[in-house]
Amino acid sequence: MKKFVIALAIFGLLQQVTFGIDNNFKLIRTIDGEDDYVYSEISGAFLSQCREIFILDFKDNTISKYDWEGRLIKRVGRKGQGPMDFLGPKCLCASNDKLFLLDQMNTRIAEFDLNLENFHYIKLSSSVGYPDAFYVLDNNRFLVQTLFNISNAVTDNEHNFKIAIIDNDSKVQKSFFELLPIKPDKRGKGDKKMEIGLGFLTSIKFGFNHKRDEMLIAFEMPDNPIVFYIFDTQGKMLKTFKHSVDKSYTFPFALVSGKKLTFESLKGVRNIHTKSVCYYRKYWYVFMELRSYRTYKDYDSRFFYLKYDENGQFLGEFPTEKGFQCFFVSTDGYFLGKHPNADYEQLMVYKILNN
Repeated sequence: MKKFVIALAIFGLLQQVTFGIDNNFKLIRTIDGEDDYVYSEISGAFLSQCREIFILDFKDNTISKYDWEGRLIKRVGRKGQGPMDFLGPKCLCASNDKLFLLDQMNTRIAEFDLNLENFHYIKLSSSVGYPDAFYVLDNNRFLVQTLFNISNAVTDNEHNFKIAIIDNDSKVQKSFFELLPIKPDKRGKGDKKMEIGLGFLTSIKFGFNHKRDEMLIAFEMPDNPIVFYIFDTQGKMLKTFKHSVDKSYTFPFALVSGKKLTFESLKGVRNIHTKSVCYYRKYWYVFMELRSYRTYKDYDSRFFYLKYDENGQFLGEFPTEKGFQCFFVSTDGYFLGKHPNADYEQLMVYKILNN
């Protein structure tokens, strides 16, 4: 009996380690700072071929480098506008042994080496707009997602786009993805409820395949059914596909309530959040959260991810124990991300077990 209890306890521990997201993922390690350092808001991560882990802290304005065992090698960055300074670093990417990040509030792209040295900056021009997300296509082309400018949406076409491909000189080569669920010309002038809803709907999540020649785009707070878009890196839409969720889903609440938007007006609302979009071995993974509100701060969540093949064929919905925001997937199956609903910030490194 004693042996059985011990075996059961060991099995329980294995379950905790193996089923951190679900039974297809094994938790390898967590990194939550060291000594007296605590991450404020992890906003990006990258795993090099040498198994070095890089982590961005959006609020503390730092980038940290760890070895595979989670030991800190180096940390650089501080709040400011000068060399090796940041104001909201996010979206860490790599190309040809170079790292790139979006220095959001400085409206620039930072380029540096794997030793966190030799920083070079590309200042984003006003024609690009205010950057919200970023991806490096190669050393000469970058993709920037801009926040939709409601005040200029109707009168200023220059800002009437959400994704731009730019070069090293911040010149816009192409802009695309003007697919809005609600057209700007239907927005009532001064209608704050409409503006709030439109702002939610125009925030997006995107991910790239390993060849970096196709991207999957999803709205962060989509309508039902959820629509996914696949574009190539020239801005051409290749295909769309849809997924229906629970019929009791009620977003966009701000647009259909007809009442003043208050915290109390969320009571009974059910809406969905796209946490991240990522790709591994010919499959797309979309991590999501479905919320059921009692009040603004009191709600229940159901976490899951959707899996699709490259053609948009639906392969299943898989429940997860916790929400997961994925920042990076290596070609050998390591998923780096965080649980955005956790009590404190940790980088989680998972290994996919079967695909």
